[in-house]
Amino acid sequence: MTVTRNDVSAPRRQPAVKLRRRAWQVAGILMAVMLALGACGGSSDDESGSAGNSDGADSATMTSSNADPTQDADASTGSAASGAPTDTDFCSLVTKDEAETAVGGSVQEGTSVGEMQVLGLVGSCVYNGTDSTLGATTVVNIIMLGTTVPRSLFDTEILGDFADGEQISGLGEVAFAAPGLVVVFDQGLVLTLQILAGQVPADTTVIVELLRTALDRADALR
Repeated sequence: MTVTRNDVSAPRRQPAVKLRRRAWQVAGILMAVMLALGACGGSSDDESGSAGNSDGADSATMTSSNADPTQDADASTGSAASGAPTDTDFCSLVTKDEAETAVGGSVQEGTSVGEMQVLGLVGSCVYNGTDSTLGATTVVNIIMLGTTVPRSLFDTEILGDFADGEQISGLGEVAFAAPGLVVVFDQGLVLTLQILAGQVPADTTVIVELLRTALDRADALR
């Protein structure tokens, strides 16, 4: 596994608080994008409005949620079954044991939610810490942003949030990392994995290896 930084300058070590905020910020943006894209069966005006007002994402970041890529996806996949609940266990992508190993402590049982959307299967599983040391400051969150996502849509709607991140080679077709978070695109499937342990972003290598396993397991969920 090779990690390539987009910028040519030497990486600077950032304070833990700044890294933590960056991880939560990007995770919030990705979730907002997922919700916006999942609701793309409406008009382009509706899409732009919902994306611009999504919690966790500022308007400047989300203004790229325009109609064309989303309408292309809608046309190619249709609106059948959009919004239909699913009993898919997204916690099968990253198990509780794996989550506990990653954060070095106990976590609660995972919470899995999901539904069928225009861009295919969308859902997530989140594990939160349990003890007073880790508590709510610890999270392992695996998110499936879709299973039929066009590459062009991934590039325009998601990769922009990783402009100053690290490119990860050897994981899917394309993968990028921000502190505590990795996103991967592979043949229409988009997965993200966020790991924070006691407010500290997990090592990128740990996240990549778990996400590699999750990517293999996701084939059974398509």
